[in-house]
Amino acid sequence: MGQAKATLQGVAQVQNLNPYVSNRAATIAWQGGILVNGSGANTIVSYNRGDWTGVSGVAFGNSGATAITMKAASQNGAVIKICDGSASGTAIGYVTIPATGSNNTYKTVTANINKVTGTKKVFFVASGDVNVDSWQFSTNGTVPSISPSVKPSVAPAELKEGWYYIKNILSEKYLQVTNNDGKAGANVEISTGTGVAGQRWYLKNTENGYFTLTSGLGNFMIDVANGVDEDGANIQIYNAYSGNAQQFILQPTGTSNIYTIGTKASNGTKVLDVYNHGKEDGTNVCQWTKYGAPNQQFIFEAISATPSTAPSVTPSVVPSVKPSTAPSVAPSKIPSGTTGLPAGVTCEYSIVSDWGSGFQGKIVLSNKSSHTFNGWTLSFDYNNTITSLWGAELASQTGTKVVVKNPSWD
Repeated sequence: MGQAKATLQGVAQVQNLNPYVSNRAATIAWQGGILVNGSGANTIVSYNRGDWTGVSGVAFGNSGATAITMKAASQNGAVIKICDGSASGTAIGYVTIPATGSNNTYKTVTANINKVTGTKKVFFVASGDVNVDSWQFSTNGTVPSISPSVKPSVAPAELKEGWYYIKNILSEKYLQVTNNDGKAGANVEISTGTGVAGQRWYLKNTENGYFTLTSGLGNFMIDVANGVDEDGANIQIYNAYSGNAQQFILQPTGTSNIYTIGTKASNGTKVLDVYNHGKEDGTNVCQWTKYGAPNQQFIFEAISATPSTAPSVTPSVVPSVKPSTAPSVAPSKIPSGTTGLPAGVTCEYSIVSDWGSGFQGKIVLSNKSSHTFNGWTLSFDYNNTITSLWGAELASQTGTKVVVKNPSWD
């Protein structure tokens, strides 16, 4: 007797699959990450975010299918993307599974799809936790007027340039930089409103409805990691350069002042998404195909407004009025022991922006000498309260006397 050799290819499919009858979700040729529970007519497939299954030899015929019906359960709601050829193939359609309150409470949902004909490999990709019992295609749907795989024709919204808090609708928590850490590659997550610089974003309009979001921590913008058009791509801050990975578009939801935030990296088909419908502080934010659930919806709260979850500090990123005098250049500690700046060190002051009720100023210390300074402080007079600093730390403020020092990371 000869030796049998195992292969990953398996045996040939006996016959094509009929999509127009009810098929168990556990009818699988390929899969990634899923669990199959039960047996026989009681089997279900459990998906987590990004999990997928595929079936081969699905015979749609010449007339083709234009709708699909799925029996599924999801505690928080999910979307199942149906793809042609592979789990990352062209989207045929999307089935939105509403929140059923439990992963064991099933509902039957029918959705229109783009017409598909011939014999295909069909893949089902989940956006979140969902259990699927069965699926069935049909010919009684209507072809969607807008394919989810192309840029939506809905006119984008446009907001006034300025500083905002950005609050997620589902969690009622704010986009922030993890650990309030101003560095390239720092993660973006949600958290309770505190008013820290890492929760403040400057919206600047660019062109064709797109805009950038600069962090209150410095010259960093919200950024789709590596600029990829992929579900699950991480959202971070990165050095500001205003490329496609750092441009976004506001998509109206039908509810006043509530938007999805589309990414230019995906041509607007993917949006900022709070991972797996999370509500806890520290839940990650990523890019995901738009399906309009509350974890993908946001409110922009102008910086002059008080957030609905009150910050622990005044929600203002700049002094409320101009200083009566420009900062003096005399540092409070001078390595050389003189009463002025050390030789080769210069100090320049300028106003970056001024909107009447407040302004943003900039002080630049430049060391053009041959001497290395380990730590520095700078004192100046200012007749109001400083509410935010970038690139420095407030050492003290007594009356009009202000002392700032080098940040701990410098």
